Amino acid sequence: MGLDDGTECPRARREGLTVETIDNEVLVFDEASQRMHCLNRSAALVWAYCDGRTPVAEMARRLGSELGVEADADVVHFALRQLAEQDLLEEAPALPSGGALTRRQLLARLGAAAVIVPVVTSIAAPRPAAALSPGGTTMTTSSVTGTITGVG
Repeated sequence: MGLDDGTECPRARREGLTVETIDNEVLVFDEASQRMHCLNRSAALVWAYCDGRTPVAEMARRLGSELGVEADADVVHFALRQLAEQDLLEEAPALPSGGALTRRQLLARLGAAAVIVPVVTSIAAPRPAAALSPGGTTMTTSSVTGTITGVG
């Protein structure tokens, strides 16, 4: 049993992360890697389902139900691969034996339902020294007013 038959139950990493929900997206700051990840609604839902008890097949059913479109295990696998690449899962899931779908293949297959394609976007937070590099913008804080002013 495993990923091919939809019975694998991935677990989301929760330690060392700061999580904030804004509208339909979830922002995850990884304290160890100093990276910020933005999960669109589909990716955020899949990540939320990763409780170590919910199989991939059930995740696909729930995802489709919540988004109002048909979702299958390929959509969940796509999300899990992205989450694993960003170290947001306890263990990286095994890939299906048939190979992994690319984003382009998934978009082409889903057509109008492509709105459910999970997207995880990541950026590295600048180190304090990099934020003060020549030519960059530094920020100063006024202790009297509490306002922040950009200085070029």
